[in-house]
Amino acid sequence: MAELELKIPEVSENFKLKYNDVDGAILKVRGADDFEKFVKRLENTTEDEEIILILERVQSRKPSSANSENHHRIFPSELQRGKYVGNGVHGSVIMARHEKSDKWYVIKTILSQNNDKKEYEKEIVAYEECSQSAYVVGYYGCEVSSTKKELVLEYMDRGDFRQFGALPFPVHQSVTLSLIRAIRHVWNSGPGYIHRDIKPENILVNSQGDVKICDFGAAKRIDNTYRIASSAAGTQWYQAPEQLMGQDYSEKVDIWGFGLTLWELAMGPIHEEYLNGFSSYEEITVDPIDGYPESLAELITNW
Repeated sequence: MAELELKIPEVSENFKLKYNDVDGAILKVRGADDFEKFVKRLENTTEDEEIILILERVQSRKPSSANSENHHRIFPSELQRGKYVGNGVHGSVIMARHEKSDKWYVIKTILSQNNDKKEYEKEIVAYEECSQSAYVVGYYGCEVSSTKKELVLEYMDRGDFRQFGALPFPVHQSVTLSLIRAIRHVWNSGPGYIHRDIKPENILVNSQGDVKICDFGAAKRIDNTYRIASSAAGTQWYQAPEQLMGQDYSEKVDIWGFGLTLWELAMGPIHEEYLNGFSSYEEITVDPIDGYPESLAELITNW
């Protein structure tokens, strides 16, 4: 299983914590390892020893938004294609280099099943309207034919979160915050969208530690007045009960997928055989899952 090499954020986005070591040197708390050293320092302090704590207010770093930059459209035919990143039933994702700028992107290819151009356009429009955010993978352009569509997307070089297993708490906390901001942005983009496929595989990270949501193939535009949808979409394990029952639903179904994603990021990936065993509303909503902290269950249940 891959190791996550993220920059672990400060305990607070707006402050940096410093303290004095036994020899008087001022040390910074930059992440989980530093925090453990800080705790040990407190535990080993004698009654007559003085500890100096310093809180510095700082400007928090915001992830870069690919589409907030002044960039021109980039089309698949302009790129030099590289290695495959992933393959699926309906298409593939490959790395591709823009020779002029020497920047890397990915080309997502979706093969047509019914030659319905309107279905192609839905994901393209969703990317157009939702990707203007630092928490959504950047979209640059596309080319569409009767047999396939190809989208040029931002390259997130560390991949998705399913490969990392259970995350350390500070990293989990940071990813959660980014995901909340991404979902909120999607809901408020254009007329409003439901992502409908929130899961660890659709949360990507790069070497700078930026966390972004991707894959708008299941995204659904919703009416501003009623904000409901009824068609089925997404991955079954992450679908909300109202989706499984074929009922009308709102953007709140993304919270169900969000909760399950939080669980996986804290506990590790669900085994495939376990996922495949869930096939009914009762199994997903009633059957208990063992081996999780009560505090995590309360957080997800009461979100």
